[in-house]
Amino acid sequence: AEQREQVYDEFLRYEAYLKEQKLWDDCDRVRHLIIQIKESKEVDPDAFGQVQRSKVYVDEVQDYTQLELLLFFYLAGPNGLFLAGDPAQSVVEGTEFRFEEVRSVGHFVGSVIQKPKTVNVNFRSHSGILNCAGGVLDLMFTHFPSSAKQLKKDKGLFQGSRPGVLLGTSIDQLNILLGDKLKGAVVLTHDESARHCRRLLNDYKLVYGVREAKGLEFKTVIILDFFREIP
Repeated sequence: AEQREQVYDEFLRYEAYLKEQKLWDDCDRVRHLIIQIKESKEVDPDAFGQVQRSKVYVDEVQDYTQLELLLFFYLAGPNGLFLAGDPAQSVVEGTEFRFEEVRSVGHFVGSVIQKPKTVNVNFRSHSGILNCAGGVLDLMFTHFPSSAKQLKKDKGLFQGSRPGVLLGTSIDQLNILLGDKLKGAVVLTHDESARHCRRLLNDYKLVYGVREAKGLEFKTVIILDFFREIP
């Protein structure tokens, strides 16, 4: 309770700062849109009908807040919202997605929510990568069981080689590999470390943070010091 009060006090200081500087954040933006939509439905239904859609499809739903989900429900027609996502792939700070949250928002607006359907066949990666990723998730759920909703493991359409693990590889050795055998490979690291890693790798252009690379596909990927930097 004491920690909650401290967090709320910090939130009030943050709100006061935004007001003083005449700034707004994403939460303010979405809240303003929802207020405008609700007013439009009551005052000018024809204007609201011009922005409402019969079907709204949202991918990567695990990276949206409940307030943003509410906006999608308002924009979609009756039972016209289709959501797709994986709670174990959330990369946006400040979101703790659960499918139960979608149901609670839908109940709030009076929509009928179907039971989520689970797709376990992965059409993007082969089994070698999926089995390795599944092993990492097993460790995460063992030590942090409430970190995300645990779904069945993905299955690939075909087999493939397992990812390699390089221990004790120096930056100099990695620079040599990126200039020779691994030329063109993408280096993936934490968002906060991407700029630093890029400098260490002699301004190698293909260094991305997690959020920057989300949704993109690459032939060869090197995950650099990813677990060492986890708090």
